[in-house]
Amino acid sequence: MLMQVILTHSWLPMAALTAFVALGPVAARRLAGRPRAAWTAFGVALVPVAFLTLVPTGGDAEACVVTWQLPTPGNVEMVSNIALFVPPALLAVAASRRPWLVLAGGVLGSVTIELLQTLLPALGRSCDTNDVLANTIGAAIGVALATLALRRARRTTATEPQRSSEVEAPLSR
Repeated sequence: MLMQVILTHSWLPMAALTAFVALGPVAARRLAGRPRAAWTAFGVALVPVAFLTLVPTGGDAEACVVTWQLPTPGNVEMVSNIALFVPPALLAVAASRRPWLVLAGGVLGSVTIELLQTLLPALGRSCDTNDVLANTIGAAIGVALATLALRRARRTTATEPQRSSEVEAPLSR
């Protein structure tokens, strides 16, 4: 059902991806000093990933498709798969501050999803190597956005003038 909505409104995945790219760094900076909130947001971001990849469709599972195709803006399914992995990766980096580990987790998570879709025909889903590629690109975008945002936040914090007790003392009298 959701895939039908996405296919009917083909602009939706690109709009979501654009919003994630525009707003993701802001979210990463705001969550930088709040790991509990970042982990909670990460957990919430995993819900659509699980729903869109592991909930049974009621259809018949097809065979695995092994193709490697570069994503294009017109490929709605591929852009959707990219957009799906941007928020969890971004939020995991904001929470953990370990971009390489998060990127590896994104790749491993995508491979695991495709493996489960292969091994569990009752899901009615088919595995596709392009999904792994698109999910990995999405995870890489999320990691890059969070890493850049956190570096910028650190630089901003480091260049802010420190308050000295000499300046505050006259104000407190």
